[in-house]
Amino acid sequence: MKKNPNVILLIEATHSYGRALLQGIAKYSYLHGPWSFYREPEFYGHVPLHKNIVSQLKRQNANGLIIREPTLGQIEELMELNIPMIISPNRLNPVIPTIVTNAELVGQMAADHLLERGFKHFAYCGYTEMPWSMERFRSFSQRIAQQHYTVDSFFFAIRKSFFPNNKEQTRFVNWLKSLPRPVGMMTCNDDMGRTVLEACKSVNIPVPEQIAVVGVDDDELTCGLTEPPLSSVALHSEKVGYRAAELLDRLMQGEKMNGQIIAHDPSHVVTRQSTDVIAVDDPDVSQALLFIRQHFKEPITVDDVANKVALSTRHLYKKFITTLGHTVHQEIKQARIEHICKLLIESDLSIYQITLSLGFASIEHISRYFRQEKGMSLQEFRKKFRR
Repeated sequence: MKKNPNVILLIEATHSYGRALLQGIAKYSYLHGPWSFYREPEFYGHVPLHKNIVSQLKRQNANGLIIREPTLGQIEELMELNIPMIISPNRLNPVIPTIVTNAELVGQMAADHLLERGFKHFAYCGYTEMPWSMERFRSFSQRIAQQHYTVDSFFFAIRKSFFPNNKEQTRFVNWLKSLPRPVGMMTCNDDMGRTVLEACKSVNIPVPEQIAVVGVDDDELTCGLTEPPLSSVALHSEKVGYRAAELLDRLMQGEKMNGQIIAHDPSHVVTRQSTDVIAVDDPDVSQALLFIRQHFKEPITVDDVANKVALSTRHLYKKFITTLGHTVHQEIKQARIEHICKLLIESDLSIYQITLSLGFASIEHISRYFRQEKGMSLQEFRKKFRR
């Protein structure tokens, strides 16, 4: 009788990314296993590999290992197990397969989301010890700098307790109060977004009117329970967990570890109330943006928007470039592309139905329109990011 593979999972499950990875792994095991799992207790952000962990893991007679957030020293110890392994989310060894989150695209999406809403002041809040948090900060800052703005930042230290001490909390609240407003803020993940929203509420800073906040992960539970609900860059980590298990299965069956990459790309920004605001001083641009948001599902043109605000298209074009750094046409296109992404991921509508709902002349038309922006077909996007 064939023995079930024994797989070690050193992945924290207290937050959305780790839970989603585990859900994907469990789903693969259910469909293609079953596997037997061994898990160590952990606290946020780190796998607590104590001194004798390797000898304990050796007694598990494991066939494979998936680990999140190891240190380089821990990887060297775990290599003694001489079994296939996968790391998430940072590249620490050229041979070991790694889940690599596209931090550059995550930061760019969050920046573009806030820039499109007209903000001229920006901030970032994250963790100092988490490389992925710092990578997202760099990408966000670089995108903002391309538009000739700067980013204020605040970084928490990771401790055994997630909650900051009183001194750090006071420093954080004072930083929030000191920010120029209105400000668009990216947080490293949804949990940090929740921390920011709770702090804003405690000192009566209106969200999104004075501070608009976008997180990362699109953890529906966390985002839905914040006040107001939190906008977030969607990562769909469950699918990546499934793909990691799929690769580990091949490795356990004899495929060699040669630094395989499991790409983890964001799909779109899920807009909720925490960024549902137009932060522009120009009343004509503000009115135009409101019109676009209300009518982007229709085949509106730049002329339609100009007529609404009683300006010439040339005059409105100049106002958009001066205020937002992009054209009216780009604003309409971005709104429609975001909605197409949402329908592809979250609905069961066929491509034909989506085409009709947005007033495109044909499937060929919407396909060209979408590919120009996303670099892939509608079907490819749905297959890649659908939950």
